[in-house]
Amino acid sequence: MRRRARLCGVLATLGIFGPGIPSSVAWELMTRNEIQRESTARHSRAAPAAAQAGAPIITLEEPNLNHRITPPVTLRMTFRPRGGATIDPKTFRATYGRLGIDITRHIVAHATLTASGLVAHNASVPAGSYRVTLQIADNRHRIGRRTFEFTVHRR
Repeated sequence: MRRRARLCGVLATLGIFGPGIPSSVAWELMTRNEIQRESTARHSRAAPAAAQAGAPIITLEEPNLNHRITPPVTLRMTFRPRGGATIDPKTFRATYGRLGIDITRHIVAHATLTASGLVAHNASVPAGSYRVTLQIADNRHRIGRRTFEFTVHRR
């Protein structure tokens, strides 16, 4: 089994699986350096941006924030356009913490991303508390946002 995991890791590193293809190898949702930067930065209590009228709705399916979260973490969300608009998957963005550290590439490299949602399995997240903001836009350039806070517990 270790040999298979190692081979999958090598293939993923070489890009043989290709972007958007989930693998069984764990990947970092945010790097240790990003976690360190966020934890040592001074934070302001800025109010979240107001939602745009008619903006897409992001629904977080996993992780379930009402249950204990342990690694590895699966990210599963759905995007719902409104008013006859369509979602543009290329506009997906994810930021970490109050500093707004861009973690989009970490997620997209290990996710299946479509106009209806995103699924990414096996995210490695150390024990601790986190804040992630997701956003997606529609073809009318309206941006939907969703911020969620969660705590990851040791196994």
